[in-house]
Amino acid sequence: MGAASDLLGLSIGAAARLLRDGGTSAAELAALSGDRIRRLNPALNAFLSVRPAAAGQAEEADRALAQGAARSPLAGIPLAHKDMFDRAGETTTFGAHAAFWKRPESTSAVKARLDDCLAVDMGTLNMSEFAAGPTGENSHHGRCANPWAADRLSGGSSSGSAAAVAARMIHGSIGSDTGGSIRVPAALCGITGLKPTYGRVSRHGAMARVWSQDSIGPLARSAEDCALILQAVAGPDDRDPLSALTAPPFELRLGDDRPLRLSLPNALVSEADDDVAACFDAALKALAAAGVGIDAAHWPDVDDIHALAETAHKAESTALHDGQLTAHLEKYGVFVRQRFEEGALIPAVRYLQAQSLRPVMVERFLRDVMRSCDAVVLPTVACVAPVARALEDDIGANRQLLGRLTRYTRPFNYLGLPALTVPCGFGRDGLPVGLQIVGRPFDEATILRVGHLFQTLTDWHHRSPDLSWARPGARTETAA
Repeated sequence: MGAASDLLGLSIGAAARLLRDGGTSAAELAALSGDRIRRLNPALNAFLSVRPAAAGQAEEADRALAQGAARSPLAGIPLAHKDMFDRAGETTTFGAHAAFWKRPESTSAVKARLDDCLAVDMGTLNMSEFAAGPTGENSHHGRCANPWAADRLSGGSSSGSAAAVAARMIHGSIGSDTGGSIRVPAALCGITGLKPTYGRVSRHGAMARVWSQDSIGPLARSAEDCALILQAVAGPDDRDPLSALTAPPFELRLGDDRPLRLSLPNALVSEADDDVAACFDAALKALAAAGVGIDAAHWPDVDDIHALAETAHKAESTALHDGQLTAHLEKYGVFVRQRFEEGALIPAVRYLQAQSLRPVMVERFLRDVMRSCDAVVLPTVACVAPVARALEDDIGANRQLLGRLTRYTRPFNYLGLPALTVPCGFGRDGLPVGLQIVGRPFDEATILRVGHLFQTLTDWHHRSPDLSWARPGARTETAA
């Protein structure tokens, strides 16, 4: 797999330059990607389907490249996406039982925009059932394994996206994030992931999970790669009623050399495991040595924000599934069903309070934590990837695990703020640790700049897992 590893291990920018210079072709990249998927997927279970149409997309990209008509750096780049984005005439599974699958008549905004860039869509990726849960376990399609260790969680709900990028099957992916579903798997699998500002990317043709907290964004190797994908898919869309139609356009400013100041919520960071804290401290020292200012901050509202986010999360997700729960209750996994049943018990007054307090909490966060800084930094997840296990019937045990995984990510979905995770080292058992960078509304440019700076100072994002265990014929534990 040497040739595939060399070419598929390139950054999007490096692969784009090679494609433009004639050093490789989109058809070759797609063939190498397809071969690597066939070799590794029986063990990883990251892909749910591989698209035969990808070869045709690669040929179209090669023609445009040969004619000098390909204007996007994504032209000819192999990508694949979480299986919750519509493509006309192709099945979307939502990570769920076959009773819920559909074959849409139109294509989602994000896939259509990537098609316009001549990116090559290699297929659909595994995910938590209905994007409900940060573990990556799935009782219908089987567990998505973590490329760094077969017995560890990949994280979710964008499990296949993170695993496929980390395993060098593809260069990047589109996932969704409602409580950490991009950032958690990206951190546990040692890659970069971006949750944009709420409304920055159109959700037209995407499965809704929690309409007031859903964000769509990229997972890739680096901050620069995430920026290139975001540049392709960001922008207003009047087909999405929650799209930010008047937001300032996303601007790429990775090379900006103005001084940076970061804010650190010490009390929250102290909850991380020792090995995660050590990696986080080393990351801060690297940034400080490069001239970045770092100040402590007090964040008194974090527990209130968690409670408010959970109230809105459960109520909205249950409302979205209310009719299906009545008709197909037995076709939901036990864990997902329990979560939805809890949502049915939330009083309307509590939900309305949670929504009405959002602008207040955003204002307080910007005032108290971000008053004199460019971005906030904290770990992405408080622990390294836990040992995988099937989600049990005991909702209390499951809630403890979910709370541990999303403690540092969920608040920023409720607040609607952009948040980036980048690899910042390895903790116990040689498992990846993530550094999270949070910014002001629609200021993805600054957090990507911080992430890019960190990745010029360190090489954690270049590290790749030893996949010798994922030999041909190996398989992860799948659903019965």
